[in-house]
Amino acid sequence: MTAELNDTNAEFYLALYCNTHVGFLKLNIDAPLDSKYKNALELERIYLNEEATGKGIGSELVELTIKIAKENNKELIWLKAMDTSESSIAFYNNRGFIITGTYTLPHQLMKAELRGMVIMQKLLKDELSPCIKFLP
Repeated sequence: MTAELNDTNAEFYLALYCNTHVGFLKLNIDAPLDSKYKNALELERIYLNEEATGKGIGSELVELTIKIAKENNKELIWLKAMDTSESSIAFYNNRGFIITGTYTLPHQLMKAELRGMVIMQKLLKDELSPCIKFLP
């Protein structure tokens, strides 16, 4: 844990709800996905306790991630989600992330059915600038 907190590439954000800590966000600012997307940010973790679910906090953390990625001129945000977590995959899908691959966690002590992950990504360079307007 200390190594993660001391990593200068990682940024952590605490989530508060009614002045109570309910979770956190971890981003890896410079995290190439592959040779095509070298200028990428990884959304490594969103953790929320049960009381925080369904209150829009996760959505706000994704919006914060997009804002930080744009401030850092990233072209892509990517993440890994458990392939058995349909609700997590749907959550990210509803926010513009698409499944682009799979990954298996190398932890041999974990049950095999819990090691499968999907890689999801959201391209930012194709989004319209907030300065663009369309008039009738």
